[in-house]
Amino acid sequence: MRIDDETPEILKPDGDKDPRDHIKFRGETPEARSGSPLGRKTIEVLNLDSPLHKRSRHLAKIRAEHAVCVLGNDSTDPEKRHNAAIARQFVEEAVRPEKPYSAMVAAYLEANPLPDSPA
Repeated sequence: MRIDDETPEILKPDGDKDPRDHIKFRGETPEARSGSPLGRKTIEVLNLDSPLHKRSRHLAKIRAEHAVCVLGNDSTDPEKRHNAAIARQFVEEAVRPEKPYSAMVAAYLEANPLPDSPA
């Protein structure tokens, strides 16, 4: 059997399957979406539910950038608007499937949407 013919037992961040289809987050806690065996196995093998995992620092960074975006979005100060635009770009890129913890970031943004971009 060729390696190309094998079916992965865990999700690959840069693979053809979107991790958000298999893993969801409640805050920082990962769960298999709809009981997904692929999600469950990925969480288990990668120890994603460990309190020592880096995701809490990543979520803190997302929250901070989200706050910069919210606070600077309607500001008349050009520097605050510029910082808000940079923060928005960071957060929007963080939900791309190949990015670390993209499912967690997407769950956070579902509960805390970014404000509309200023006109």
